[in-house]
Amino acid sequence: MSFRLLNDFFAWPRSQAWLWAWVLFASFTLQAQSSSTSTTLTPAQEASRTGLTLVKENRLDEAIQTFAAGLKSDPQNLVLLNAIGATYTLKGDSDQAKKYFLLCLERDPQFIPARKNLAISYFNAGQYGLAVPELKRLMIGRAGKLERLGLADSKSDSATGCNYDDRGNHRMAPAT
Repeated sequence: MSFRLLNDFFAWPRSQAWLWAWVLFASFTLQAQSSSTSTTLTPAQEASRTGLTLVKENRLDEAIQTFAAGLKSDPQNLVLLNAIGATYTLKGDSDQAKKYFLLCLERDPQFIPARKNLAISYFNAGQYGLAVPELKRLMIGRAGKLERLGLADSKSDSATGCNYDDRGNHRMAPAT
């Protein structure tokens, strides 16, 4: 069952891990953009914006330094912690990336971008036993939404809202 959950969540081949890196990068990009709606940016918001520009220019070490400098003014900033982790992932340093995602989740266990990025990091590192619980945490809320919409029922996999046939193929659970 755990392998099916991974297959459902990670539809792209593992050889295209760089695509996952951009997925996690995008998750903190949207957060950073939405957090800077005022005309005067805090030092942390400015660091986020500048660091994002550096990442786009593939200046990853400088981006990490910039994000870290922003953390000095706001050590609890989830966006910056997640951004550092995502940038380490782009660099190929999954151990450092996981460290920052875990720090972020220690501060706020409900911060979904860090939870997604941690799951992706575990999966890319082949740590499926650690990836599955993170994926289930992400999928539980999704399954509840599916049930409210009548797209899943109590007989379906509670984490994915899917039923499985004898060959392991999944299908959406019909409304009852």
